[in-house]
Amino acid sequence: MKKKVIFFDAGETLVYRNPSLLEISYRFLKREGYKISKNILSDILNNCAIKMKPLVESAKIADSKKWAIYIEMVFKKLKIKNKIVMNNLREHLKQGTSFRPFPGIKKLLFGLKRKGFKLGVISNASNSLYDILKRTGLSSFFDVIIVSEEVGCEKPDVRIFKKALNFLKIKPYEAVFIGDNFIADIIGAKKAGITPVWLQRKSKNNEFSYSGNAGKEVYKIRKVTDIIKLIKSEEWN
Repeated sequence: MKKKVIFFDAGETLVYRNPSLLEISYRFLKREGYKISKNILSDILNNCAIKMKPLVESAKIADSKKWAIYIEMVFKKLKIKNKIVMNNLREHLKQGTSFRPFPGIKKLLFGLKRKGFKLGVISNASNSLYDILKRTGLSSFFDVIIVSEEVGCEKPDVRIFKKALNFLKIKPYEAVFIGDNFIADIIGAKKAGITPVWLQRKSKNNEFSYSGNAGKEVYKIRKVTDIIKLIKSEEWN
């Protein structure tokens, strides 16, 4: 069946943090007067992410709450009790000023638009994503941008996918969704009847993207630009 629309996740699919979460947190805490070894901070960030895994994979917690719990866990491990500093770091991260587009993304989106595809973003994110996509020069490529904070539901809830489908007036089988998170993106898209493409990028930046058993029926790619190969395959035409 010929595809008409390609939806993308945002974080770690279209954009990534540069500097990383580790570097941002290290610099922020240093400015606040906390002298912490970067190696120790790195270990704490990674260990807390691992402890968050069951909670995240249950898909029963909102993205905003997930980050609040994560940062609180990190500060507890650091033995920093100043909640003002903790909340300021969380707000700083929420603004997403360090996000950058992955190499080749703009060229890919431009090429997909020229091929006649409609493009969209479906993301578990705060409304600051609109500013992030605008600042990175990506927003103009998309026909629809659905942000969980605005619509009141998150992936893998099928409602957030249906909002995007309804906006573009297309059927689920006419759409593809590309994302890196197995539960939110792959399971969510499948439940909504959308063809999922699992981005298995080797990245150190994604704290909450965990593996899963997708099955042979799920397309897998190593980088977003690999989507071109799938488009050219007979299965998509």
